[in-house]
Amino acid sequence: MKNKGAKLMVSNGSTSYIDMKYNAKTPIGLTWAGTGDFPKYYDWDPAGTVKDAGAKLPDSALLGVEAAQWSETIRGGVQAEFMAFPRVVSFAEIGWTPQSQRNVNDFKVRMSSMGQRMLATGTNFYDGNQAKWRSSMAGLPVAVAPGKNLTLNVGQLAAPGTKASADGSSIAVDTVDDADGVSASSILGNLSVSVDWGDGTAATPATIVALKARHSLAAGSLYQLQGTHSYATVGTYTGTLTASNGMTAIFTVAVAAGTADPAAPAVWDSSQTPRLAVTNATTKAGYRAKTTVSGFEPGKYVVLTLGGNRVGSVLPDAEGQLTFQMPVYPTTFSGKFEVVATQASSTGTRTATDSLKVKSKLIPLENKILQSELSIESVTSEELTGESAPSGSGYGSAGRKD
Repeated sequence: MKNKGAKLMVSNGSTSYIDMKYNAKTPIGLTWAGTGDFPKYYDWDPAGTVKDAGAKLPDSALLGVEAAQWSETIRGGVQAEFMAFPRVVSFAEIGWTPQSQRNVNDFKVRMSSMGQRMLATGTNFYDGNQAKWRSSMAGLPVAVAPGKNLTLNVGQLAAPGTKASADGSSIAVDTVDDADGVSASSILGNLSVSVDWGDGTAATPATIVALKARHSLAAGSLYQLQGTHSYATVGTYTGTLTASNGMTAIFTVAVAAGTADPAAPAVWDSSQTPRLAVTNATTKAGYRAKTTVSGFEPGKYVVLTLGGNRVGSVLPDAEGQLTFQMPVYPTTFSGKFEVVATQASSTGTRTATDSLKVKSKLIPLENKILQSELSIESVTSEELTGESAPSGSGYGSAGRKD
């Protein structure tokens, strides 16, 4: 290869495959190449992956590095982002920075600023405890009519690795080692925010509402800052948000007669009945069946089974519904099967069912005996390692006794 002038694209299994789990608790991903967060994917030398007579390759022999992601356990772009970020950021820097100039501890410090940016841009990622995630706050423009006491969205707070208190008065770093694991943050203790409305009235505490809550497959920790207030007269006001750690942000309020009230965010109606509809009456094994789910909670995965076997999961849209092509695997037998959609929603388990007839070349055997009920009574013969094939008189060409 060297003599032909070829260059290597390096993808080292244990430090390059971003479909590996972050840790044992990661609900998706594989482990054949190990597990690890972004420091592991940064702290390695591509030039040492393949060696020339025991020596590392020069940079001139490398075309670049590749982060591979296979999708056996990944469903949709949101999960793909979760497995990629922040590890793919490590890869980006490896690609343009010489090995001699890279330091993993320095990279951890710089990574701590990336989480708030990813939250603000809507990029999903894993906010583990390998970075001391920094937070940021920004004000939002508001338009209201005078004399109305309204709940207003006056700002946003991006604070990776945190969760809000039950009453929305504060946030704190998530140190509970549950399904989503522990994180780390530059925030010390509980962080609260006060709102100075800019009209001479007393400041009031902000309510911190999670736009995206942290869970086992999402960083979350993007919050809306809300307050209830009434402006007496028309005009333009400049308000100030002040966090308990000294962080501040400015917001503006335009007060004018006839201004419509701010639209309230859509609230999912949990009284809806979950439904599942398989459009195809019959589908061949190895093909897909058009399927629709509705009445499920937005933002939470719905697991699908066909005849008791899991075939995948889908994420309902903002209306709690989704139409998709459900896979019917080639190993499915002929017959009529129940299709079940199950979701662990915030109000409990939601389930819907339908049926699908499958045409297949595979036919289930009758009166099957479970392997667990079988045992080896005795062994009468075995082929030994290196044993010569049967030969000589009295044997046929296939080695059987005539």
